Amino acid sequence: MKLRKFPTFILVALLGFGISAGALAQNLDITDLDSQKVKDVVLQDARKQALEKLPDVQAALKVVQDSVMLRAWEQQLLKNSPITQAQRDAAYKEYLAMLGTNEYRINHINPPDADQSQALIARLQGGLAWDKVEVNSPANPETKIKADKTDWVNLAAVPAEFREAIKLLKPGQVYPTPIKNNNGWHILGLSEIRALKAPPLDQVKAAVDKMAERKLVKDKILSLMPR
Repeated sequence: MKLRKFPTFILVALLGFGISAGALAQNLDITDLDSQKVKDVVLQDARKQALEKLPDVQAALKVVQDSVMLRAWEQQLLKNSPITQAQRDAAYKEYLAMLGTNEYRINHINPPDADQSQALIARLQGGLAWDKVEVNSPANPETKIKADKTDWVNLAAVPAEFREAIKLLKPGQVYPTPIKNNNGWHILGLSEIRALKAPPLDQVKAAVDKMAERKLVKDKILSLMPR
């Protein structure tokens, strides 16, 4: 089968965005060709055109090279400095602090704007039941959405913008102001609260070790920064 010549813009995209030979073949509907051969002929043609000298390609290759080096540096650091039990214990303490001491069931709804949010808060504080709450969807004003209630969650499982509000509420209360984040406006109410049963270390060891590794990497980077 005769191989077609690949346009320069495809080759630049291949080099700049890390498209695999198999994906390239699939995108171009030439999956009947061997992916290794696709890679070979594309790279051969790219080198004939001296694409590696193009500024955009050089910049893209630099990004890839830097990414590989950064990842290798991190892997080498973690290999040479495995997490100690003391570091794991400290990370476990931090993990438990992040979870908090309680679990919550939270009533929540996402009104389309601040004015409707504030008006709805007043109605909820006046006795409107959460299961009667209904607003226009922010994404589609033609559609109505109802309030939802979460399962039991700890503070680490809710958006950071909600945490302080939740800690201030008692069961049955509604937070007095709407909360804004990247997903729009939110009204929160606390349905139930109970003491959190902290997970033993062996159940959360993977997450704790990730925290310890992040701290190790961060500390190493800070030690390398000019003072």
